[in-house]
Amino acid sequence: MPGYHDTVQQTWGHDVGVFNPFLRLHIKLSRTAKALRQWAKKTLGNNKLLFYAARQLIAILDIVQEHRQLSSAEILLRRDLKARYLGLAVVQKLRARQQSRLISIRASEANSKLFYLQANGRRRKKFIRHFHEPGGIMHTHE
Repeated sequence: MPGYHDTVQQTWGHDVGVFNPFLRLHIKLSRTAKALRQWAKKTLGNNKLLFYAARQLIAILDIVQEHRQLSSAEILLRRDLKARYLGLAVVQKLRARQQSRLISIRASEANSKLFYLQANGRRRKKFIRHFHEPGGIMHTHE
């Protein structure tokens, strides 16, 4: 996943003011876990994380099934994961559709803004600020 290694390197590289090696390792692991949770929430979101985890577990169970017969608990887990995976796929599809609608709405608003800017620009170009007459310069419309 893009950004994963950078997040781990940044948080692992922070200084720890403790000399006990076990406590030092504990603090570094805690900080890294917290940073990865924030990174996942920011980049993936909870639904995407569940989606990828379900897909990964289904793939693992498929590989295990090639080598041995799955137990009844593993078969039930695989079936439940597939149902959850399909549900999450539908949610992702709906979110993508909503996002594309919002993008098209923003694009149409941008087009209308451009139209109004051009129309107002033409109106400003056609405006006569002053008029030269033999008697002097006229500034008012009268």
